[in-house]
Amino acid sequence: MVKNLEIRKTDVLVIGGGGAGCRAAIEAASSGCRVLLASKYPVTKSGATVVAESFYSVPLGDADPEDNPDRYLEDILKGGCGLSDPILARRLASENCDRARDLDAYGVRFKREESGRFFQMRGPGHRYPRALLPARGGLGIIRGLYRELKRRQVEVIEDLFVTKILTPSGRAAGGMGLDLRHGTPLAIESKAVVIATGGYSRLWSYNDVPCDCTGDGIVMAYDAGADLIDMEMALFYPTAVIHPPILYGLEMPHGLLLEHVGGRLLNGRQEEFLPENLPTRDVMVVLIYRELFEGRGSPHGGVFLDVSRPETQRDDARHKLMTYLPEKYNYLLKYGIDISREPVEVAPMAHYTLGGVRIDSDCQTRVGGLYAAGEAAGNIHGANRLAGNALPETQVFGAKAGERAAQWAKEQEEIRWDDSDVMHEVKMMESFFEGREEAMNPSHLKAKLQDLMWSHAGVEREEGKLKKALAEIGRMKSEDRERVVIPSIREYNLQWVDALEVSAMLDLSEMVVRSALLRKETRGHHFRLDYPERNDRDWLKHILIRKEKGTMNVWTETAGKPDPANPGIK
Repeated sequence: MVKNLEIRKTDVLVIGGGGAGCRAAIEAASSGCRVLLASKYPVTKSGATVVAESFYSVPLGDADPEDNPDRYLEDILKGGCGLSDPILARRLASENCDRARDLDAYGVRFKREESGRFFQMRGPGHRYPRALLPARGGLGIIRGLYRELKRRQVEVIEDLFVTKILTPSGRAAGGMGLDLRHGTPLAIESKAVVIATGGYSRLWSYNDVPCDCTGDGIVMAYDAGADLIDMEMALFYPTAVIHPPILYGLEMPHGLLLEHVGGRLLNGRQEEFLPENLPTRDVMVVLIYRELFEGRGSPHGGVFLDVSRPETQRDDARHKLMTYLPEKYNYLLKYGIDISREPVEVAPMAHYTLGGVRIDSDCQTRVGGLYAAGEAAGNIHGANRLAGNALPETQVFGAKAGERAAQWAKEQEEIRWDDSDVMHEVKMMESFFEGREEAMNPSHLKAKLQDLMWSHAGVEREEGKLKKALAEIGRMKSEDRERVVIPSIREYNLQWVDALEVSAMLDLSEMVVRSALLRKETRGHHFRLDYPERNDRDWLKHILIRKEKGTMNVWTETAGKPDPANPGIK
């Protein structure tokens, strides 16, 4: 056995400390299982849920009694541009209300009317006002979930970077990772595993997500034998700040600012260019890029988000900003930016990934005992996610994954690992300390890959650039990755983290580019300059990826359609 290897045992291993991971752990623990949650960094201080904005869309009908889960489902399917899995979308629509009430019970505070009913607003792509406003946004939600984790006595290991799913006999039986605090390997034996590690928006140099959104859990699932789906589908948020520099990458919630605060989106000529009804994010991104392509951009390569008012109307703007976005407005003021007085320049950035691990309605992958939830899972939203649907996804599918993982764990006997698998993973981790000629810093390789992905496989895509990207990624994998060397420091060696992350990111980049090359159309956030039209005749299909005998196999399947005889929630 490996020297200095620490081993932990549990029934259900949950990998990821964001909204989906915490909710999965809570649900599995409520079933009476021992649960261990492993998080790359401290819970409540890492992951995408912490920085999520205020919208939490749910068809409660408090603002409009005409709303219901059936109508919510219709909007999800329409917004997904034909690729949203109707079975998964139905689960999101039908169970969302209960999961929102769970959060309320966990002490998450939502804005309410004087009557006590939930305050709800309408977001882009929704026909009814569905958006709840949680106090402090995603941070308020993750803190409520963390309190519930502690109440249910879930074991939490922070600063543990899980790098491999162990699969003796072809089913998940634990995980292997690096204890960042001590720089030593740690293995966890379990009967079921839930991957809730988030998305992969850090593949692109221009992004508005935390540094740990590198998609390593998706690569772990792929290596374990799970299918991946629609990896080319990445959501680019239309309005992230590019100027002033001190706010670079800050997400500006256009739904709130344009519809409820009275803001405008202006090109470099100070002209409005959006239609009267605020479009969904995928359409808005294309409209912004049209202004840039045709030479009407702002001085720093974006457009203006203008919420400013004349002095006589400024109090009204400030009142609305403090009503809908108090934390964001105060944050801006802290850095000397008062958006009631001056506009900011914004442009699209990588924000959320729609592809991921393929799951069934119970969050199970094709690998026994392996489940996925949250942004790590794919095909819930199709080619575009509606505003405010990310946080509900974490709760609905996190809860389902935890429930099913616990049920599976109760039915299984323990499986002994093959020690050679553990030895191989430890050897891989340790290999970055080995001296190599022409050594490369892993952070430099990561930045190089991110720049390549943005310039060749970012918002706008075309065959020539994608083929160049694929060739360069192949060279990076065969040459640059083999040259990566890190300092011989073990405790909290962040270059070690970079080395492990960029190894996964290189595989993910190849998956994204191969899928983007194959999809010869424009659909949702997949924008092909050389195929600018949506093509339902030939491309109402999913793109699947599977590892077979060490090779990346890519193929297509016809997208599922709702049952016309039974379209409602069941």
